[in-house]
Amino acid sequence: MSGSSTQAVREAVALNVRAELAKARISGTRMAAKIGIPRSTLGRRIAGEVSFDAEEIAAIARVLQISTDVLLAVPAPVPTVGAA
Repeated sequence: MSGSSTQAVREAVALNVRAELAKARISGTRMAAKIGIPRSTLGRRIAGEVSFDAEEIAAIARVLQISTDVLLAVPAPVPTVGAA
């Protein structure tokens, strides 16, 4: 996976986590405490600066009572026309 596609995935997952936290009305501070990581660590992940690891995604999904699929959903890339 190229650097730009890795970044796109990291940012999409971060966006999904932020959206689901907002839907559930759970603050980052509260979620960090529930999953046992420092607030600053969660903050870097939900900002898209650092990737979530599998255990963190699973823990967040468990707290939110949603499937990990919701958090890991990444839109398909849009093909560019005439790029040859």
